[in-house]
Amino acid sequence: MADTAFSPPREDTRAGESGRGAEGDLVRQIAGVLTFAFVMWLNGLAGAGTLSGESIGVIANRYPSAFLPADYVFGIWGLIYLALLGFTIYQALPAQRTNPVLRRLGWWWPVNGLLNVTWIVTFSFSHFGAAMVIMLALLGSLIVMHLRIGIEDELGVMDRVLVALPFALYLSWISVAVIANTFQYVTYLGWNILWARRPVVVRDHDDRRDRARIFPGVASADVGGAPRSSLGARWDRGAV
Repeated sequence: MADTAFSPPREDTRAGESGRGAEGDLVRQIAGVLTFAFVMWLNGLAGAGTLSGESIGVIANRYPSAFLPADYVFGIWGLIYLALLGFTIYQALPAQRTNPVLRRLGWWWPVNGLLNVTWIVTFSFSHFGAAMVIMLALLGSLIVMHLRIGIEDELGVMDRVLVALPFALYLSWISVAVIANTFQYVTYLGWNILWARRPVVVRDHDDRRDRARIFPGVASADVGGAPRSSLGARWDRGAV
């Protein structure tokens, strides 16, 4: 049966989807390093406002909605990119060239990186409709990667820490970011939708005060029977 993006993990040493034999694996490794470098470079430009003249934070704050995380929350990107740096170095090691987990992952990391930088460009230039579509595609690519990596209990320690964990953290945060993007886009369009304009108020269990909080259950990153860290979602709780 032909492989699909949702095929169950298989522990074999075939060349897989990354190319033909060792040569294809090497190309995939190089592409993985270049992907990370390009993503970081463009993120730096966008964060500094060099890309479009305004930073992404300034643009996002122009359309405040009921779900706009506090500025410090976006610091989680530093942790995500640090984890992805670890993945990039790990996947580029000669000893990992035929790693079956990385072969299952295939070219999805470069695809994800391309979607990441495309979102940065479209959002930086205020093409919010296109950015919303790309964000959904970015989330979809992470779900596929999550499924292809497989169940954590079946992975070795290094594969758990340097492959599964970085993308679990990434998936958790993007799940939250999709919600934030949706609220921001609805606000930009000026749609008079109650849930997009008023915060959801949840009473604290001690009944001393109300806080405007939204708990995005979608961000638990529990997909395909392979639960992962929901740190991205937890980080965002109480900061919207």
